[in-house]
Parts: sequence; structure tokens; C-alpha cells
Amino acid sequence: MYIWGATNAFWNISEQELAALIFLFTETESQYRTALRARVRGFWSGVFDYGEFVSGFSQDIRDGILQAWTEGTAECGIAPSEWSIDEVRAWETFVTTQVMQVGFFAIAIEQNTRALGGKLTPLFRRTELWINRYPEARTQAAAMACGDKKKIWVLGPTEKHCLSCRPLAGRVYRYSVWLANGALPQSPRLACGGYR
Repeated sequence: MYIWGATNAFWNISEQELAALIFLFTETESQYRTALRARVRGFWSGVFDYGEFVSGFSQDIRDGILQAWTEGTAECGIAPSEWSIDEVRAWETFVTTQVMQVGFFAIAIEQNTRALGGKLTPLFRRTELWINRYPEARTQAAAMACGDKKKIWVLGPTEKHCLSCRPLAGRVYRYSVWLANGALPQSPRLACGGYR
């Protein structure tokens, strides 16, 4: 696990402003988690049918990843109306790859509903795969919008770090270099899959 660290005191913002940003990111990511889990619980318990789940869960993903992408580009003062064509395409691709898997998940839920004696906890564990993409989307958007900003790879509090994250610790590169090499936090390309 890793944490992005800015090389210039998070672009010279105050500790209070940094705390507010961290709260905002945590709050919106928490809202994303709540929305996805509520949708899963609703389908599992029979409140939604298959079509309602797929449609609603897919929309929750679109809305959540749009929020994450907006947060990422906001790190460099870029509003959604200012996104480049490449940034819009990257966001659309990110969302599409997430939504493509929803049907398979819906089948798994349908086969393990409460009425059939299925347990909710394993379904929530699978839901975390989508939830974990939220910070990845935010980071990818920031990397695109903030291409010339320098970032340092800081290892998080995990006891054991993966073979990808460990050698990156302490390295400082421009966002564009990290992005070009596919070395972004939360990336599924990392040995830890971006979440272990």
C-alpha cells in the first residue's frame, strides 16, 4: 500500500486546508461505498430486481467515478468543463471497464440472495473491488491534469509491502512520468493489485 506525497508541502496549502481536503476525499469515497453497498443489499434482499440493480449500480459507478475524477483534476485547479479530450476519454474508458463487470456481479448476487440462503458479507467483499477504484480514478485524473507536478511515492502503514510498491518508495518523479510508466497508487498493475 502507498500514499502519494507532495514534494512541496502539498502545493503550499495550510494544514487546515489539507485536513479539509482529506475529509472531503474521505467523505465522498465513503458516500460511494455507502451507495454501492446499499445497492448490493437491496438486490440481495429482494428490493431490486436484476435490471434495476444493473442499471442503478452502473449509474452509481458513473456518478462516483465522475466525482473521483473531478477531485483528481481539482488538485491542479482543472474543472470538468476544462478537461482535455484525452482526460474525457480516459474517464470514459475507466468507467466503461468498471461497468462491464456489473452484469457478472449481478449474476453472483442473484445466485446468492437472502431468499436462497446466501450471505451478504462475501458480496460486500466483492463490492470493495469497485470501491477501491475510487482513489485510483482520483489519482489517474490528477496525474493527467497535473502532469508537471512532482510527487513522491510514500509507503503506507502496511506491514509488508509488495514487490512493486517497495522499490518505488521515496522516488520523486513528475506525474507524467508516473502515468507513462503505469506506476500509480491503487493501480491494478501493481503486484498488490492496488488494494492488498
